[in-house]
Amino acid sequence: MTDKTESTQASSEGSDRLPRGAEPARGAPKPKRSAIPWLITAGLAALIAAVVVYAATREPAAIVQPPKKLASVQTATVRTQRYREALTLPAALEADRTATLSPELGGKLGRWLAKEGEAVKEGQVVAEFDTDTIRANLQELDARKKSAALMIDQARVGLEGARVGLESAKKDREVRDLDLRAARSALELSRTEHERAQMLVDRKVMDQARLDTARNTFTQATVGVRQAEERISAAELGIRAAEVRVREAENHLAHARAGLDELDAAARTLGVQLDKAELRAPISGRLEEQLVEPGEFVAAGTPVGRLYDLRHLRAVVPVPDRYVAFLDPTNPALAEFIRRSRPGSVQEVAARIIVPGLPKLTGGENPGLEIPAEIVHIAQAADPNSNTFKVELRVANPGMALKHGNIVRARIEYLTYPQAVVIPVRAVQVTETGPRVLVAERSGGGSVARVRDIEPGSVSEDDLLVLKGLKEGDRLIVAGWKGLVDGEELNVVVEDGALTTADRDEGRR
Repeated sequence: MTDKTESTQASSEGSDRLPRGAEPARGAPKPKRSAIPWLITAGLAALIAAVVVYAATREPAAIVQPPKKLASVQTATVRTQRYREALTLPAALEADRTATLSPELGGKLGRWLAKEGEAVKEGQVVAEFDTDTIRANLQELDARKKSAALMIDQARVGLEGARVGLESAKKDREVRDLDLRAARSALELSRTEHERAQMLVDRKVMDQARLDTARNTFTQATVGVRQAEERISAAELGIRAAEVRVREAENHLAHARAGLDELDAAARTLGVQLDKAELRAPISGRLEEQLVEPGEFVAAGTPVGRLYDLRHLRAVVPVPDRYVAFLDPTNPALAEFIRRSRPGSVQEVAARIIVPGLPKLTGGENPGLEIPAEIVHIAQAADPNSNTFKVELRVANPGMALKHGNIVRARIEYLTYPQAVVIPVRAVQVTETGPRVLVAERSGGGSVARVRDIEPGSVSEDDLLVLKGLKEGDRLIVAGWKGLVDGEELNVVVEDGALTTADRDEGRR
């Protein structure tokens, strides 16, 4: 029975397993399909349905919210303070007075009487040129002056002799005048005697012999007058000759004196050259450089040394045109302009020179030296290239420590705000709409961030002057403001440099 059944099943299974591609014979019974896949599918569907029903009917668990994290910031209370608006510009120091030593006359440099770097006083001889030729010429002139003096003495003697001769000729002329008057008197007398003798002869009272004697006397008297006149002419010629000799002697004396004057002038010229051979310091200062060595020939006007007066120094600062008007305290219109454009400020002009300190190995520099300075000159015309005005500062040089050419900073203060709002530059955000800051406002026992647009005035190192947008008492966020938005809750960690209570409690936890 069993064997029959097994054979029947085997034949059934054999009939189900037909070769691939073979078709069952017509009229043969169809094979039966298995129910196992359907049972598996039904089980899975029942399981899913049970899970869905369970999820729909169970109570949901409570959602655990994560703790809210607040932005930690540092704030500083805004307080008004005194603030000076100023310009800080680079400048180069220059000696208050400089001088270049140069000879007025060319020559060979003999020696230096002052060393490089030595302090000299005004008028002190610092160098000498070779004067051997000048001194030899002076000795020659002295000899020629002595000869000229002798010539003057001789000319003076000759002039005295000529004058004596002129006086003698004049006196001789006077004698000749007396002789002429005497001869003329004798002529008149002889004429009278002759005429009377002629009359007596004509009357036959006197004989002819006496008339001849009277005529002879008259003739001799006439000759005597002529001789006297000739002697007067000769005396006049003698006077003229004496006058010529006097003029000649005077000319000779004048020539001798002119020669002596010429020698004196030449001697004075050599004396000036001798004096110019000594180079004297035109100012008090330090001899910085010796540009020529002794023995070198130097042409007139060639620089041979330089002097620097370092007791005071000057610094020329290029000030932009928009600030130069603030440096004039005498301008009456400036006060009204300041009142309108910079309310709360007053004009106070002051200047100082800042000598930078030595650099630190960790960055930055040590504190420098600040020296008060005086504004001594403000240019009235701008530099055409930079459109800046040159402002000249003068400063004392303590201990002669500063030198010509030192690079410093010039700080020029021009406005003072007695009650100014000043904040750190690091607290300012620069946006497309302008600068702004964030403040911490108290709200519901905490703090929230608020945006404030500000109007800056000026920057001084790490400080910013705020003209509008902040007031005294505001809690300015100075650190941790990056990423904050208006209205965001804050955790103020540090306020006015001290840890807050909340922060200390958080640290203990």
